[in-house]
Amino acid sequence: MPQNKLIENLKNILPENAILVDNDILEKYSEDKSTIYKNKPSVVIRPDNIEEIRKVLKFAATHKIPVICWGQGTSVTGSCLAFSDRSIILSLEKFNKILEIDTKNLIAVVEPGVIVADLKAEAEKHNLFYPPDPASFESSTIGGNVATGAGGSSAVKFGVTKDYITGLEVLLSTGEILNLGGKIVKKSSGYNLIDLFVSSEGTLGIITKIFLKLLPKPENISTLYVTFSNMLPLLNGVNKILYSSILPISLEYIDDTALYYLNEKFNLPDKEVAKASLIIEIEYNTTEQKDSLIMKLYNILSNIEGFLNFYPLDNPAKAREIWQARRSIGEIFRENFKYIGKADIVVPRGNILETINRIKLLAKEYNILVSCFGHAGDGNIHVNFLIKNENFNKNILQNLYKIVKEMKGLPSGEHGIGVLKKDILKRFLDKKEIELMKKIKQIFDPYNILNPGKIFDMEE
Repeated sequence: MPQNKLIENLKNILPENAILVDNDILEKYSEDKSTIYKNKPSVVIRPDNIEEIRKVLKFAATHKIPVICWGQGTSVTGSCLAFSDRSIILSLEKFNKILEIDTKNLIAVVEPGVIVADLKAEAEKHNLFYPPDPASFESSTIGGNVATGAGGSSAVKFGVTKDYITGLEVLLSTGEILNLGGKIVKKSSGYNLIDLFVSSEGTLGIITKIFLKLLPKPENISTLYVTFSNMLPLLNGVNKILYSSILPISLEYIDDTALYYLNEKFNLPDKEVAKASLIIEIEYNTTEQKDSLIMKLYNILSNIEGFLNFYPLDNPAKAREIWQARRSIGEIFRENFKYIGKADIVVPRGNILETINRIKLLAKEYNILVSCFGHAGDGNIHVNFLIKNENFNKNILQNLYKIVKEMKGLPSGEHGIGVLKKDILKRFLDKKEIELMKKIKQIFDPYNILNPGKIFDMEE
């Protein structure tokens, strides 16, 4: 359907202010944070209510027009972009209400466009806590976090986004409403359809309401910063912590490359000598418990060869600065490099060191700078190949995923597959597994209009 005809038909079923066609506005929806893909959509729909979404879906199903869901465009895999000229971007930016904080059931009910940081702040007003905290929590939406299976630094103790979803309201491609779960936190009544929508990247349905488990707010949280001469003692220390009786909230590691660029902007401890650092976050109730935990951690880490220094960050401002530095790694790399080859991989925790060592050797072979950082507690490694010019041999990514497979890992830990990794995914999953996924997609989206071409291609 030509663009002018598409827009004319949409004007017959929607208010004019819900239809965005201005070039400057469309430009905003032409790329995501991957910075790899760029394609300006023909039209963006910004609905005010569910009925408007239903009308769009029914129209799209009738005319076999792709519909791509948009939250804030923070995807790094191209999963929220339109690659067909006859596609509709469905923006859920107006679905940004926190509908309820149920203090009796410890449940938040939110619309998908709610920013993660806003939910955290609202929960805190009720002395409650929403733990998942992806690095982009100040800009990413809850709906996007559900769609990609987002994680975060607190996953060691509290788990990831999927562990907090108790219910969903979903619109199917036919416009039908599907209500799954709700405020019940335990379920063993039939298939768990909720989990199908987690990490589905908008390919099975449009999520319009989300029920999320909340926890009582931790009494106190303390941050520790530990420096090492290299990554080996750091990861040895992580393993010893995980085998101890201590379960930290966070175990975030930063490598030498990231530290070099962070030190240009932040006043990090031991900047002249540290080649690896670990951020540890612990929860405690009393000062005595805090002191005991810190002493246990110090005793574990200080006895490892390659340990440099141990800094309890009792000053809240210093703790915030350390966390700001960790969350700024991606931004600082974007400021310093023209092109970044990114990978969000996950391996068994015991294989992190060997995986990083092999990645560093691979980068050296290609004469490319690389940084590996992430969540030591769950095996997630964020790999950034850093390039000053356009001359980037993309074979390095193919070789990277070969290493990941040999290390018994997977190509995505928390960012999803999108377009970027769909060919890679075929190397990791059994053909039968992908076949079953396609059958599920066919059941939920018989006309293949919901974010087609993402995760896998139906026609293959």
